[in-house]
Amino acid sequence: MSKNSSRILKAKKALGLDGINNKAIKCFPITLLSLLIEIFVVCLKSYYFPPAWKEAEVIGLPKPGKPGNLPASYRPISLLSEHLIGKGFIINEQFGFLPNHSCYQQDLRLVEYITEGFKTKKKNVAVFLDVAEAFDRVWHAGLIYKLHLLQVPDRLILIIHNYITNRHFVFKHENTHSSRKPLRARVSQRSTLSPLLYSAYIVIYRDRHQASN
Repeated sequence: MSKNSSRILKAKKALGLDGINNKAIKCFPITLLSLLIEIFVVCLKSYYFPPAWKEAEVIGLPKPGKPGNLPASYRPISLLSEHLIGKGFIINEQFGFLPNHSCYQQDLRLVEYITEGFKTKKKNVAVFLDVAEAFDRVWHAGLIYKLHLLQVPDRLILIIHNYITNRHFVFKHENTHSSRKPLRARVSQRSTLSPLLYSAYIVIYRDRHQASN
């Protein structure tokens, strides 16, 4: 992290449990930013993710049109890699969370298929699946097993395992906090790594020899 890279942080992002917002980070002197970089590098080299970074404060955002007296009517929000893409393990038809593969481009692709069907008088069939609580259903042991199958380097698997395990959260409602609870599954909602981990978790592994080539 350099002084220039810290400037691109969005100042209005919500606080985590440490109480440090991005606006404060933008004001950090270069000596402090250099120290943070050193801490990150040591963590990566030792495959260690600090426990303090695994604590989340969860708030519930009401879903539109849902009764306010039911827990299921709230969406929990936590305030808190190029190997798979380069090797071709994430298929090119995967849109969203990938470079040059935005959801808007997928919408355009769908429209083109439909338009071509009208022109050629061919039928198009589309199947839409909505996976409820997708990130919350990622089984940690299954994810690590899948990463081994995908031949992700061992050093990355070690730190990912350390990153996703032994996490805890508290739920905040107004000014009241719940007791501390463990997270036995899921990947973090607010992490930029989570969409890639989820894609690796659900990818259909066809043939190991073929994938390695």
